[in-house]
Amino acid sequence: MDPHHRSVPDEREPVASLSASGQSWQRALRSIARVAARATRMPMATVTVDASTSSDDGAPSVASFGFGPGEHEHVRAFSVAAAASSGVLLVRDATRDDRFAGERGVTAAPFVRFCAAVPLVAADGSVVGSLCVFDGAPRPDVADDDVESLRDLAALVVDAIVHNGRRRELLAAHDDARRLATTDALTGLSNRRMLEDMLDRALALARRTGHALAVLMIGLDSYDPADDGSDPFDDARAGDDVDATALLPDHVLVEMATRLERGVREHDLVARVGEDEFVVVLQAVDRAAVAEAAGRLHEGLTGAIEAAGGRSSSVRLRVSVGVALHPADGEDLTSLLRGADLAMHDAKDHGGGVRRFAAP
Repeated sequence: MDPHHRSVPDEREPVASLSASGQSWQRALRSIARVAARATRMPMATVTVDASTSSDDGAPSVASFGFGPGEHEHVRAFSVAAAASSGVLLVRDATRDDRFAGERGVTAAPFVRFCAAVPLVAADGSVVGSLCVFDGAPRPDVADDDVESLRDLAALVVDAIVHNGRRRELLAAHDDARRLATTDALTGLSNRRMLEDMLDRALALARRTGHALAVLMIGLDSYDPADDGSDPFDDARAGDDVDATALLPDHVLVEMATRLERGVREHDLVARVGEDEFVVVLQAVDRAAVAEAAGRLHEGLTGAIEAAGGRSSSVRLRVSVGVALHPADGEDLTSLLRGADLAMHDAKDHGGGVRRFAAP
């Protein structure tokens, strides 16, 4: 066996642990690199995002998976070449390629022989980085499905740049128009239009990699005073027959959005789709991880929320959560959203404040 050849990481390691809540941008890129390696069955991967779109300190963001300490720095030439390519960069045997044969990452650890890479292309056509996967043994070619997986992941990185406000040169003149068209004005979350676009991308990737995906529909049932029994929003009421949830101040909905975003990983998605309804998309998860995440999000939303305006009162929210899994509960966007919505209303019909998986 070639001593320079590295085995593919064990697929039994929980994909749901790719990242944790509140992680940094760098941690999110490492998650993408890890998924890229697994999706293409390669032992190593790198993601490079240009400084102009990834940081304020003038340095590009570089994340890697499968390399020893500092080894990813020895394969920069591949990332540069990928960013300069017009499509897929394919290096079948780096030792026989004049562009890379003398590179340190080829002649020394990590002893790269094979590389497949795609550029990160923004909506305006500019290249903002690259996504590369590597092997320590030469390969004659790369499968079409693997190339498509790399392209889907590259698109998700670009979407993440947009979603996290790293726009500047990336979106240029049409930045404001895109933000208004795809973002909920009150909470700053993605709106339904952005949700549908990103969920379509996530589903395409899930189909190619075989990784599961979950859609959570979260709806507000009611709220209760958390301390002295008085209603901190009482002066907002127009009458006893008015739906209480319709009178919640904006800061409560903003706080709900904030808690949901803090409770998911960087490459997951949170969107506001109604007055008091939210959707969470969890990527690369199994049923057990979904159940754990749904419970964590549910618990986070039910914690006390302080009233605004200097009041000492607070409320606790009561929410229902519906869950639909891909592919078990649906193969497309419409069926998954419908399944999650039906499960959420089933939870409401059973008294609310609970979680339900979609009926088989």
